[in-house]
Amino acid sequence: MSSATSVKCTLSNNKYLTSVNGEKHKFNVDEPFEYGGDDTAPKPTEYLLGALGACTAITMKMYAERKEWEIGEINVLVDLLKGNNSDGNVIVKHVSFQEKLNDEKIDRLLKIGEKCPISKMLAHPVKMKLISKKIN
Repeated sequence: MSSATSVKCTLSNNKYLTSVNGEKHKFNVDEPFEYGGDDTAPKPTEYLLGALGACTAITMKMYAERKEWEIGEINVLVDLLKGNNSDGNVIVKHVSFQEKLNDEKIDRLLKIGEKCPISKMLAHPVKMKLISKKIN
């Protein structure tokens, strides 16, 4: 199985501040004060929800551009609702468009937004393996 995307995460001696090196970009992740971090960067959950919201908006915009629809600014508010052990967690995306769109266009854009790669990945179980090895 080949890797489609890789990032390297490094946690040194700076409490929980972790540097993430992507294929072309770098960013930091930290934990809030209440979890022992220094709150110098978004927490991991914020990045996950941000990736989902951004992917949803980008996918809808790409579709609207192909259809030559003027939709203006897209806002996606993503909430993680923590469930009980049996219920699991629920992610709710609230989408709004700057331009006034008819119901048919809104429905179509919302369906397209559910097809973004991050939505599709989170909608189905993801197998994970934890392997200890030397990283260069």
